[in-house]
Amino acid sequence: MTGIMSAREKLTVGPSADTKTQTKTCGPRYDPPLPGYTEIENLEEYTGLRCLWLENNGLRSINGLQHLQHLRSLHLHHNLLTCLNGLQHLRSLVTLNVSHNMISNIEHLCGLPHLETLQVSHNHLSQVESLQQLAQCPVLSCLDLSHNKIQSPDVVQVLGEVREVRVLQLMGNTAVGQVKNYRNTLILTCINLTYLDERPVFPVDRAAAQAW
Repeated sequence: MTGIMSAREKLTVGPSADTKTQTKTCGPRYDPPLPGYTEIENLEEYTGLRCLWLENNGLRSINGLQHLQHLRSLHLHHNLLTCLNGLQHLRSLVTLNVSHNMISNIEHLCGLPHLETLQVSHNHLSQVESLQQLAQCPVLSCLDLSHNKIQSPDVVQVLGEVREVRVLQLMGNTAVGQVKNYRNTLILTCINLTYLDERPVFPVDRAAAQAW
C-alpha cells in the first residue's frame, strides 16, 4: 500500500449526514435505520482493518473487536458508552475518539503502548482518580478532556505525570477556575506542552511562566 487504504482497511458503520462522501472515501458502508447499532458484531472478516468509524450509534459497550489486531484508529464518539472495557486487546491503536459518551473513569488503556491521541470530551469524568491511568500511556501526546465535570485543582499533578502530552484541552471543566494562574501552572507542570486549550504555547510563553 502506498498511503491508500483498501476497503478491508477502512470501514464506517452507522448513520451519517453525508453518506455519499463517506461511501466514496471510507470503503464499505452500512446505513441501518436510526438510532443505529447497539452492538458491535460481524466484523470477524476484517482482520486487516486499520480505521473503524462507529460514531453516532447506540453502543453501550465495546466488544467484538479483539480480532482487529492491526486497528490504528477507532472512532466511537456520540454513543452511549459508560466504560472503556474491551480496548485492551487493540495493541496497535494510535487514535481513540470516545467523546460525547457517558464515561466516568479512564481505564483499560495500559495495554495500548502506541496510543498517541485520546479524545474523551463531553463525558462524565469528575474525580481526579479516574484519570490516573493516563500516566500509563507512554506516548500519549494529544489529550482532550474538555467539557467534563472535573473540579479538583489536583488534576494538574495527574496531568503532569503524562510526560509526553503536547496538546491538552481542559476547558469546560470547573477545575480550570480552581487552579491558581491556570495557564502558567499547566505550562510549568506539563514540560512538553505546545498547545493548551485554544492557544499555542510558544517558547516565550514558557520562559514567562518560568520567570513567574
